[in-house]
Amino acid sequence: MRVLCGEMHPVPHGIISRVAERQVSGRVRLSWRVIEVSVDERHEHYLLYQACIKHLKAQYSPSSLTCHLTEELSDIQQLPNLPLSFGILVNLLADRYPRPDLSSIPPEGLGVTFNCSSVIDFVLSGVLAVTVTIKHHITCRIATLEDVPESDLYQSFFLDVITGLWGYECYLRRNVAKWSPMPWSRASLQELSASKLIPEPSQYRTPTLSQDDLADEDEPLVRMVRIEFGCPADIPWFGAPHDGYPFCSTLSSYTKIRQDGSMHSLRDDAALWVSAMTFGLLEAVMRARIPEELLLVTTIDDDDTRSMLSGTRILRFITHWTHHMIHHLHGRKDEPGHLEHGREVARLLHRALGALDEEEWQNASIFYRAGFRTTEVTDMVCSVALTVAPLCAAAHFVWDMLPEMGHLFEELDDKLRNFHIAIIGSCERRMHRTGWCPNAVSQPFMATLSGIPIVSNIVQLPPYVRKDPDEHRNCVQSACVLYTITDTDAYVPQHVDPTCSCEYTRPPFEDVVRLLSQGVVPAVVYDGTRLHVQPAEDDTYVAISHVWADGMGSTTEVGLPTCQVARIAALVRQINPESDGAFWMDSLCVPDVKDLRKRAIKLMANTYRDAAKVLVIDACIRAQCSLAKSWEENLFRIAMSGWVRRVWTLQEGMLARELYFEFADGPLDVEKGLGLKPSSRERGNVHSTPATDSLQWVSPRRLCRSHVPLLAQRAHDLVCKSVHTLSLDDVIKLLRLRSTTKAEDEIIAISGLLPSLDVGRLLAITGPEAAALRMKECLLQLREVSRRLVMHIVPRLDLPGFRWAPSSFAKAIEGALAKHRAAICTEDGLAGNFLLAAFDKPVFATMEDRLSSGDSFRILLTHPASDSTYMLRVYMDTHTTPFDALLFLDKDLSASKAMCAAVRCRTRAGVGATEEKECTPDPLYLSYVAPARLSRMSLPPDQFSLPDMPVMGPLCDKDVLLS
Repeated sequence: MRVLCGEMHPVPHGIISRVAERQVSGRVRLSWRVIEVSVDERHEHYLLYQACIKHLKAQYSPSSLTCHLTEELSDIQQLPNLPLSFGILVNLLADRYPRPDLSSIPPEGLGVTFNCSSVIDFVLSGVLAVTVTIKHHITCRIATLEDVPESDLYQSFFLDVITGLWGYECYLRRNVAKWSPMPWSRASLQELSASKLIPEPSQYRTPTLSQDDLADEDEPLVRMVRIEFGCPADIPWFGAPHDGYPFCSTLSSYTKIRQDGSMHSLRDDAALWVSAMTFGLLEAVMRARIPEELLLVTTIDDDDTRSMLSGTRILRFITHWTHHMIHHLHGRKDEPGHLEHGREVARLLHRALGALDEEEWQNASIFYRAGFRTTEVTDMVCSVALTVAPLCAAAHFVWDMLPEMGHLFEELDDKLRNFHIAIIGSCERRMHRTGWCPNAVSQPFMATLSGIPIVSNIVQLPPYVRKDPDEHRNCVQSACVLYTITDTDAYVPQHVDPTCSCEYTRPPFEDVVRLLSQGVVPAVVYDGTRLHVQPAEDDTYVAISHVWADGMGSTTEVGLPTCQVARIAALVRQINPESDGAFWMDSLCVPDVKDLRKRAIKLMANTYRDAAKVLVIDACIRAQCSLAKSWEENLFRIAMSGWVRRVWTLQEGMLARELYFEFADGPLDVEKGLGLKPSSRERGNVHSTPATDSLQWVSPRRLCRSHVPLLAQRAHDLVCKSVHTLSLDDVIKLLRLRSTTKAEDEIIAISGLLPSLDVGRLLAITGPEAAALRMKECLLQLREVSRRLVMHIVPRLDLPGFRWAPSSFAKAIEGALAKHRAAICTEDGLAGNFLLAAFDKPVFATMEDRLSSGDSFRILLTHPASDSTYMLRVYMDTHTTPFDALLFLDKDLSASKAMCAAVRCRTRAGVGATEEKECTPDPLYLSYVAPARLSRMSLPPDQFSLPDMPVMGPLCDKDVLLS
């Protein structure tokens, strides 16, 4: 049944009348009552208009033309589903006349002069009549009139639809798109209005780059730029015009000069955006012309031929430009012309980063409006960002004396920026497609890597394949099936060679039992035929660190295949030739008997601390690492190995006196190879030059901080001459994304790194709730913990007084970026000083607020104290729990995402009471709800508000007890 609402939408007399089309000698006359135009029936604008009408007639019957359908099709998100003719018309209309601010129309009217031979002006006149005068759609009312020709009805329907699309496009251009390189963004309008559009000064001839300006791919300088600045990726090319136009020194002039007077679809806009953000940006920064042929290459993938901007060639250009700029300075860094050039480059790149952020935002994205899928948009933003980022780093290298470049570098390093998140998400998908384990390249892990240069390089590397290229098909982000051994009873140790069938070798069980019963660490020596057991303290020994997934897991009672024992013994003698070959390994020295196993675990920290050397044996490291490869690749392979993904191996590596890794070349002291070890003459100094020249252009410590934080922490401790005593924040940072098969093992496995913990008391806690109760006991023993702990986005305990506490430290991927005052852990809750901002009323999340990921809710709120609108993302899986305040650590809410926690205020009796929020006796009793992140919106409250939007009060300093 057709729904008509003409009574609600009255048609003003004299504004809209029957639309007439009369053909006269090849021309068509179109008329509303407010305008009549005569156009050539072959004109491209008229053909667009007819194509839109034809589509509406073909898709929708007269009886379906309702208000609901009009509103549905008028949504800008529907534009990609409509024919290109709609998008082109919307662009032409928005270019011709932006939608006016209806709240401030001047008394003399809009002042529009219509061209009587323009189809665009004909449509615009109708659009303005609907927008300004009628203020309602007209299809419903026209449908109620008698004897209305069907053509009039569809043209009215077209007018309603195009009016909605035009209005939203104008809104996005005026209010949302600030940094876009397109000529209609706020930055472009300001830039174009401030100066005349002179693409190139007449007295200056811009140089044109050629193949000779491409740095040689094998040059050491290219490698340095790739490692330090980043590795650009190939970028899809959509054929926007670049060659044949004058040189442009700004992004706005680049797009303006290429779009003036042209008929362009939203796809054309997307293509021009890519051209401006690559060719346009490179040319403006380098002040040189770059012909298309220098960067464009043709690729063939599954018979699909595509044009791409070559990331390798972009890298070679950036290298050439950087060398050219540095080479020609020679003491002229402070020249006014050079400094002004640097400031212009900083402004260009600052805008480019803003444009990347906007493009990832669905409401502002040209690509979304042009019909690209979400993953396609993210991949495009990533590809372009991997060119912009090295350009930013190179510019900072050239103009490091400018404060503007320092600010730019801070922007580039902000991991909460949209472009940074897009890079991580896109690179994760790329690596997953090439066979990487989803757990190994999960977004949380990729986000912990320090900086875009690291991510842009690792995405180029192939994965390690054990047996089958598809072996990770059942893995998920949270776990790798190859490293998760849930059924230890079915576990069988592997031979060195799969074809081997040698007997197992095991140490004398009674000797191991005797030493453990005396509280002594047992060590074993292989004489070529059997294993002997001796006290570890009798001679220097090597402790073996490995993961069970590599097939070397076992117990004293079972032992290991003889081929494995012989191989391990040979490696031990290789790195510790002065001893009798003694070594300790859990698979041989830890019995399966529960009481004895607990004794061995209590001795575990001392076992690794007292060993002369610790040898890491990992299949991935052995297969992928060698001295023939660069150190940055070796470190990345270590970072992606199973060894650094397990909780148990953290203290094994941290407590080692000397840490060796088995490479393809044999065991290697990696810290010595990296030049991280103190010199023999002065323990407080560190070698400035690594053992090989592969690190000539990159800081080994920076690589370690990003790839293997454990090595960076060890290097810090060596320089500071300190023992391996870490704070809980340090341990959390080092634990990033490690895992254990049994959740209750986590606290035990790190107990050796936190000396205040009594591992015996922790081991005494058993049963189904052991993991939660051990975490509670751990926090009570530590007593002082960082207040930031309540902000981590991790699952929480469900224990009275401890609902603020994380259920796992290993899942807190954010680490400790700064030192904060401690809070005190008590049986009743966490006592500490926080900044508290109370709401005007309890806040309830609804199912409509739930994000598609299912892990959080998004709520809009206002903050009068900062005159800002914020988006609050609360990380909880249910909407039934209200909250009425937020806890903060920092008063500055201007960060892209401020860390906070949602809480509920209560009385001493535990009953909710909102009247206590303004004046309460200290401490203020709070119930923990969930961690949250607060993001400032671009529009102030007076321009953007919703009914019943929560109002957040000022931040107040409060002593609280959080339970």
